[in-house]
Amino acid sequence: MTAINKHKDIVYNEKIWIEQIQNGDTDSFKKMVITYSEPLCIFAYRIVQRSDVAEDLVQDLFVKIWESRDNWEPLGTIKAYLFKAVRNKAINYLDHQKVKIRLHSTIVEQKQFEKTNTESTTEKLFKDKAFVEELQEAIKELPNRTKLVYTLHRQDGFKYSEIAWIMGISQKTVESHMTRALISLRDKLKHFSS
Repeated sequence: MTAINKHKDIVYNEKIWIEQIQNGDTDSFKKMVITYSEPLCIFAYRIVQRSDVAEDLVQDLFVKIWESRDNWEPLGTIKAYLFKAVRNKAINYLDHQKVKIRLHSTIVEQKQFEKTNTESTTEKLFKDKAFVEELQEAIKELPNRTKLVYTLHRQDGFKYSEIAWIMGISQKTVESHMTRALISLRDKLKHFSS
């Protein structure tokens, strides 16, 4: 069988598979889930760096496909469609997390200033805002893995051991990244303590 004929057979078989799912065939749907769940979870994990989130994203995709199966018409192969859909979900998740981290950082830093700062309200608010903005910029400039460790620990409240498990690195490496992050941030924000 030539490569062209083999590709035609795959496309034809996938069309039948899609039609069966569109018609509510649970066996065909289960077969698709079993075939692609694990590779999709591994792929999603590479993007979001959290296995629980990766599994949720993949599960959510399959639920949405089943719920809208009547109109489900993937372009290209099923595999390509699923991987692209999971990638989009993972990127959307990361974008949402960035917004949450920014909001959380602002709240945390403002609370810390409220405890220690005795300046007038106007001066305090101005300084708080400037500090938070510079802190966010300094965090953005950290190397990717160091930034991820810092945000998982400081913003999401994960312990070092949990971060090590999420990222698939040793706890010592987590500690090393945290030390680097704190030194870098302290250096970039030292003018606020004077």
